[in-house]
Amino acid sequence: MAVTTLNQIVQNLNEIAIQHQQLHGFKFGDPWEFYSSGVCNCTELWVNVYPATATLTTIEYKFTAWLMDGVRRGEINETEVISDMFLIAQDIIAQLHHPDYSWAVERKQTFIITPFTEKTPYKLSGVSFDFTLKLMYPSDTCLIPFTSTPIIYPLI
Repeated sequence: MAVTTLNQIVQNLNEIAIQHQQLHGFKFGDPWEFYSSGVCNCTELWVNVYPATATLTTIEYKFTAWLMDGVRRGEINETEVISDMFLIAQDIIAQLHHPDYSWAVERKQTFIITPFTEKTPYKLSGVSFDFTLKLMYPSDTCLIPFTSTPIIYPLI
């Protein structure tokens, strides 16, 4: 059984962004990085990962996504930008549910899409939402890359 890594998930999220005709960029990292990156390929999707939850059979990765675009001087298109980002967020959420990915999104999962304005030095506006991706994870000690079986010493 192939194990999907965080790196593979990020690659899939990047592909989702690349395939969406209204998005021009994808970044992965901490929120403060989009404040100081110095590069903006607006309209962009930024994604950050938070602590994961693992059981013997699954792992759940928690993420926040930010969709953002520039607003014209005088904020004449701010409502239009936020409206567009709401629609793109719905597209991303729909794509996250696509069955071709190795993850599952709970059908009952609620996505709270939160608008923001002028959040960066670029005065970007948009929306953010949290999502969780659940993956099957076999707790199979045969898959662990040990050179031999570890020696377990009894407690004295």
